[in-house]
Amino acid sequence: MKKARIISVIRWLCVPLAAAGYLVPMLLGLGFYVVGNNLCPADQMVSGVCTAPWFLYSSRVLLFVAPSIGAIFIILGAALIAPSNRRLVALLALAAGAGYALPNARGIIGLSFGISIIVGACFTAWLYRCNWTRGEESPEAQNEKRSFSRKIWVPSVVFIVVFGVSFAIFNRQVMLLGPKFRNVSQDDVPRLMQALESREHPVDAVFALGRLGRSAAPAVPLLIKLLDDPKQDLVMGALITLERIGPEAKAAVPDLKRFIKSGGGRWGETRAAIKALGGIGDVAAIMEVVSIDDYKHEYGIADAVRNYPIDGPGLAELLVRLFHKASADYVKESAAIGLARLKTQTPGLVDFLGAKLDAEVKGYEESSDKGSRMFRARNIKELRTALKQIGTPDARVILQKHSAVIIKSSSDYSDYKTMGGIGEK
Repeated sequence: MKKARIISVIRWLCVPLAAAGYLVPMLLGLGFYVVGNNLCPADQMVSGVCTAPWFLYSSRVLLFVAPSIGAIFIILGAALIAPSNRRLVALLALAAGAGYALPNARGIIGLSFGISIIVGACFTAWLYRCNWTRGEESPEAQNEKRSFSRKIWVPSVVFIVVFGVSFAIFNRQVMLLGPKFRNVSQDDVPRLMQALESREHPVDAVFALGRLGRSAAPAVPLLIKLLDDPKQDLVMGALITLERIGPEAKAAVPDLKRFIKSGGGRWGETRAAIKALGGIGDVAAIMEVVSIDDYKHEYGIADAVRNYPIDGPGLAELLVRLFHKASADYVKESAAIGLARLKTQTPGLVDFLGAKLDAEVKGYEESSDKGSRMFRARNIKELRTALKQIGTPDARVILQKHSAVIIKSSSDYSDYKTMGGIGEK
């Protein structure tokens, strides 16, 4: 009896661990992103982002499905862990999840959270009527609940199948035919601009302009208007295209600053906007919009300095602070690469870059996956360039140690550039 009570107490203490069920949608999203980018055709990669219609539509579906799956796992986990009162526990898990989701319900993310609450409520109602209190009810009551469970499952499965088939039929043309605008050239810019104005396949049009890079400069006024568009795909497409147009998109700087300062964009869009300022080359604008004290925009700064040779007053000092205090390793590494480019010395810089190069070389040699090797080859190229720019004796020793792999990885780096890797134009 005493042992049973101890186990019961332990299970009650473990009920909050059911919140880990929300890791499920994160892992689903990460897996889908990795697989999708590996399968994405080279001509549909824009600045490291897959613009294939099947990827864009599937991402939107996953945005709504994954949080709902996470809600189910949280409620189910709490009910399974609890030693008793599972109905009440399921209701409390639903209430806690809704209490977290509702304050964060903004824009399309808010809609996905709202759907997850509805799905969680339906799932909780189903659990409430099913056999989740075994040992606490009579056999007759349990049999009645099993019968009710079968009545719920059959229509639910039918609904899921019908919905999936309907979605596939409705979107088959868009998902199978690929982007509307393929193999575009500078001569197609007026046609793409017309497509944006008339809203005829606007997402395909804006990413096609992104593939053209600087040749899409005449579209800058249209791209500026898209920054206020309610469709997230169009906003992100406009930001990526402005970045790739580069200095010729300077007219967009005031609107990019407004976009960042207003906080109207989601985290990924704000990060892309700062990176666009890096592509345009306006360091003064970047320094104006970033918040140095709380590092609110540290990822955007990292993207900008990592991918573009920008320089300006105060940038070196900001990078030194990021190198020593950044909360993320990616930001710290990007700051180190930027400091090397600016030839700014700071304690621990060479040792840090050397350790990073050691890890990338080891990963490159051990990997058999072509995509992984290409990505590591890109990182090896970056780190090799940074150490070469520093040029101190200890930096040269590190480069000499890995000279064979640096040469060997150059072909994979060339393949990465051909596929339109991040920061490669």
